[in-house]
Amino acid sequence: MAAHAEFIPGHPELSRRISQLHASLAHDDHAQSEIDAHLLAAAAVERGIDLGFPLATLVLDPGAAPQFATLPDLGPVLRDCLVFKRWGSSYLAHCLYCCLPIPKSAAKSPEPDARSCAVLFNVLLATLLGLYPACVKKPPFAVRSRLFARVHALLTANAQTQYAFAVKFKLLLVFSLSEYACRLIPQLFPAEFDSICAAQSVGAFFAQAPAVYESFRQDCVDSGEESWAALSAAAQEAHDRVSKTYRSKCRLTQHHKKIQPAEVSRATLSAAMSCPKIVTYPCHRGSHQTLREEYAALLGSPEFGDVAVLHSLVRIEALPESVRRSQVRACRTACWSKRPSHPSSA
Repeated sequence: MAAHAEFIPGHPELSRRISQLHASLAHDDHAQSEIDAHLLAAAAVERGIDLGFPLATLVLDPGAAPQFATLPDLGPVLRDCLVFKRWGSSYLAHCLYCCLPIPKSAAKSPEPDARSCAVLFNVLLATLLGLYPACVKKPPFAVRSRLFARVHALLTANAQTQYAFAVKFKLLLVFSLSEYACRLIPQLFPAEFDSICAAQSVGAFFAQAPAVYESFRQDCVDSGEESWAALSAAAQEAHDRVSKTYRSKCRLTQHHKKIQPAEVSRATLSAAMSCPKIVTYPCHRGSHQTLREEYAALLGSPEFGDVAVLHSLVRIEALPESVRRSQVRACRTACWSKRPSHPSSA
């Protein structure tokens, strides 16, 4: 019988199990997460840590191992960035803003916070290990164990250490977050994906950028002991290449500059809710000031010209038929339950 590779020196049973899992990668969708469940144990052996208890207890449950299924859900933050433009609500939101293929303007970065650091470090681990389903280039087991141990140390570090890392190696975190955005927005956030592509010609970003992330893992991650500074420098260069796929397409046109929403008064917002929408014609598309003047005349005050801006943001789409039927059933049930009961005759 051929000898099994010694994935964890001095622990043949665990090494044999890891070897068997590697042999089943081609036909077992869960094999990689079961392999990665052994990363912590392998890191402990390599670092010569005297545990005082069986090493097998450091083998994680497969559900707790680093994997695609346990990546953080950034949907709420993504919508905050795209819809409400809350770039400064958190350090995570600012980093996501830095890597999205959308027009950029000057935005002040907030201070790193514990929640943002936890999410960003998990996304960093996803890029270093290649946890996304379509990833081809993944580091070998020994390298993965070192990378996992280093990121795990960040996740369990004190707030000062996390803060310092997030500030010093922001470019590495932004690059990792751009891979999350590139790979998962088309797959898991179709409405956000459609809105991004409808506003700008950025299809090349989603089509071409994955090759850059693969090259980063193949060319820049060798031993797993590369300094964070070296990885950050390589990430900056790679991110510049990624940005070129959409940078020229994401410039604010004169049209968008003129109708961007601003802070509006309560009176203007109330007027927008009660005022009928003015139908736009080609003359309005040529001069947005014309539409503002028409709203101001309709509402009797120049300040209500901003209603044109608010109405321009409103879009109406038909609900899917299945959703419409579900809502109709719910309305009928609610109406029936509210019918007054008639007392029985004496």
